[in-house]
Amino acid sequence: MSDFETFLAKASSANVAAVVETLPADLLTPLAVYIKLASTAPNSFLLESVEGGESLARYSFIGA
Repeated sequence: MSDFETFLAKASSANVAAVVETLPADLLTPLAVYIKLASTAPNSFLLESVEGGESLARYSFIGA
């Protein structure tokens, strides 16, 4: 079974299905990705994890 077939099987039994993509941070910033997504997804969001007052986030979660 392909990854897409697995996704379809799981998504057919749920209201929401997560799709995850890991991107290297050297080519795009989280904000740049969010801006591209937000132009076509009105309910999009950007969450970033920051520890101890650091200025850079360790993880960024972008969704729509």
